[in-house]
Amino acid sequence: MRRQNGSGRSRFRPITPPDRPERGLSRAPSGQVYTRVAGGSPRSHRPGHRFGLKSEASSTESRGEAVSSNIAQNYPYSNEPTEERTRRVEATVAAHKGLKAKIQAESVELEDDDRWWVWKCPTNGCLGLLHAAGYARDVRAVYTVCDTCGMTYLR
Repeated sequence: MRRQNGSGRSRFRPITPPDRPERGLSRAPSGQVYTRVAGGSPRSHRPGHRFGLKSEASSTESRGEAVSSNIAQNYPYSNEPTEERTRRVEATVAAHKGLKAKIQAESVELEDDDRWWVWKCPTNGCLGLLHAAGYARDVRAVYTVCDTCGMTYLR
């Protein structure tokens, strides 16, 4: 509350809460007054993710099949022209034994495009980049290969 004193300056005076809070309000030991609790408890509803409650929107029937955990849902690091992507994938395949057969068995060939996304390799300690090597056969994802460790990932 703002009051004017005799000199024309304003000064602030703290508002003292009533001795007894209104119905539905509570008072802390320090004297502060708090508003009533929403919904009669600290939360206005029970969080479904902790108590196994499922809504219709979260059921697998409405969403379709579950997505494999191998498919990353992160942002690309950069992009590269098709010629550079092809050169890097070929060099990686030449450096890692058995990688060519794995890529052919698990992916289909990429379409012609000017540029392709590049991602950071998620392998611990690897500083390599993931380059598009094809499309995954079983799921809708880009099949990538790391130019350093030779691991394959879906993006």
